Amino acid sequence: MRQILFLFVLCGLVTVGEIGRVARDAVNAVAERYMHLVLALGQHDPDYVDAFYGPAEWKTQAKKEKKSLDAIERRGCPSERDPMENSRRSNALPGRA
Repeated sequence: MRQILFLFVLCGLVTVGEIGRVARDAVNAVAERYMHLVLALGQHDPDYVDAFYGPAEWKTQAKKEKKSLDAIERRGCPSERDPMENSRRSNALPGRA
């Protein structure tokens, strides 16, 4: 009986750990996307980015690309095909999507 209980607890811990990893990866992806948008906006307003301590390549990439404000807006406003936005909408309370 103890062995069965131990296996259930172990399976639960493995599952929780995997869910945590997936959630962390999703949050990291959203944070990286946000930082790229902020750096792109900073190319149009030098006071927008006060300090940036991330990878230097990101800042260099933003300078090189110098996206238009329209392109930044399109990238910042998720479409219906964006899985993160679809997930948020499906999990929202009724009337709050």
